[in-house]
Amino acid sequence: MTPFANRAGFIVRILRSGSTTAAGIGFVVGERQVVTCAHVINTALGCANKQAQQRPGPDVRLQIDFPILGPAQDLPSRRCQVAAWLPPPTGLQDPGGDVAVLAIVDEGLPAGAGPARLVEAEPFRGREADMFGYPADERRPNGIWARQHLSSAVGGGIVQLDTRDDSPLRAQPGYSGSPVIVADGDGDAVVGMLAITSYEDEARGDDEHGRDAYAIPVSRLTAACQDVLTGLSTPAVPGAESSSGAIKMDLRLELPPDLKEAPIKDLAKSAALPLSHEESQAVAALKEELIAGPSKDGLLARVEATIAAENAAPIAGESADQGVRRQALPVWWNLAQGLDSLSTLRIEEALQYFRRAVYGFALLGDEDQLHDVVIWGLASEGVLQIQRQNFAEGTRLFAEAHQFLENSSDIGTEQRENLASIEIGSLSEQAVQAFLSGNYSQGDHFLRSAATRADDIAGSHDDKSPYHRAWAGTAGLLRAYAAFMTGIYAIGIYDFDHVPKRQSVAAEKAARLLKDSNPVNADLAGFFAQVLGVLEELAAIMLRVLDFSFDSGKGEFDGLRRRVERARQVIPAVPAATTLAVECDHLDQWLDNLERLVNHNK
Repeated sequence: MTPFANRAGFIVRILRSGSTTAAGIGFVVGERQVVTCAHVINTALGCANKQAQQRPGPDVRLQIDFPILGPAQDLPSRRCQVAAWLPPPTGLQDPGGDVAVLAIVDEGLPAGAGPARLVEAEPFRGREADMFGYPADERRPNGIWARQHLSSAVGGGIVQLDTRDDSPLRAQPGYSGSPVIVADGDGDAVVGMLAITSYEDEARGDDEHGRDAYAIPVSRLTAACQDVLTGLSTPAVPGAESSSGAIKMDLRLELPPDLKEAPIKDLAKSAALPLSHEESQAVAALKEELIAGPSKDGLLARVEATIAAENAAPIAGESADQGVRRQALPVWWNLAQGLDSLSTLRIEEALQYFRRAVYGFALLGDEDQLHDVVIWGLASEGVLQIQRQNFAEGTRLFAEAHQFLENSSDIGTEQRENLASIEIGSLSEQAVQAFLSGNYSQGDHFLRSAATRADDIAGSHDDKSPYHRAWAGTAGLLRAYAAFMTGIYAIGIYDFDHVPKRQSVAAEKAARLLKDSNPVNADLAGFFAQVLGVLEELAAIMLRVLDFSFDSGKGEFDGLRRRVERARQVIPAVPAATTLAVECDHLDQWLDNLERLVNHNK
């Protein structure tokens, strides 16, 4: 059977006939099978009624592509026909059906694609789940992830998904057919298919009733389409098999009952196995073999290739050093999976892998590797706590990770900078959320903390090196963002004395520093330089007004509006872009209000 894939390899986009726009999402479940919603197929075919009941004929062809498997300009695509059909429900009280299975009719799956690992949803109740889709938002042409919590089954056997109050995005039209993805010990697993998304009460102008969505669980998908899906789901047994499909070695590294909830540092204190000199040499040789592999292959690929070779080797008459080598490989596999999960910000999943790796390296007595993994584990747990709004605990865990770093003699510059990037990214994400909720002081605190971490890394490089410029520019960018939001807040409450001064010049410097290493962030710094200049000048105008010394007319305000518009034109496609665009709108409104105030007082 084709090996299980990660999310990039099993998510497909169902395209509208004769178009490159999405009708919905689907996911690969076999060597040629793709599952989606029947109503998505109706939308793709341009049916006036997306609840149309008739199954498309055998000559009908649908186009799919793999939207996150390759570069946007060269996505692999395939033609499909409908292989199984359960028509959409005809009313809100009828949650049944709405399943279509497509069969790829020309060449097979593209390189890197493969079936999703299907598991039952019940063991994951209360866990976070990811969905991918294309909301009706031209600013997100490449799709975007939404995260919701798995609740319980409701009437008709469908599973409810709830959006967290602080979540910036929810599942919505454009996400139909998406796999509902959870992270377990073996990577990405699919527990169902999104079929019913929340709606907005347009008459009320709010989304009070739009926080829920509903998925068809795997059990109903397989029961509905037994001919093509039977045998494709697997029980939710953590670590039963790796995503490579070829690995038969037990990779679970189950923690003892008394350590399942233990802090990472306590896992590191597990008693080492009594290894002989030959066994210790075998462990060290394996480490050298995996660490020294060719850089073009990632650690996970090297580990899985080594495991596959070990599985192919005969076990009869195995020596002690061969046996401990087999024991060590699952430890390395968990470390590699953790780093892979961390690189795509699947933090909760990464933490579980790191916990097992810490326990495993403690058993093997590899103190150097153990030390490294504890740092990654503490950092992952810190990010997770910050994401859950447990800021004090997150800060404490990062402090512990830094303490481990300071005590380390062999952690490389790249690892230190990766850790700093994770922390800065987490703090910046929380700053955006704080600003969106109106908590400007907390957002400012997060950004300045992130800037301090960037300064620390910049200070570790020579002043003339490109690394110093990149990190110093990042610190300047973060401070410019903090100054921008502080200035917006101060203008909003007419506190013109506290609008940051001379920050536009600092933002321009950050843009110059970032020009070579990160053009997108350089553009963002340029945006801040433009708008901070507007804020500084506006504050100066209003302070003159308050001193009854204003002697300019409409031209001055028109000049500020043009600068805001120039700034708006350079907002890059970054996670904070929506926030920045909204604040530009607010600034335009305040310019209008303040101009009226000035004219009234003349």
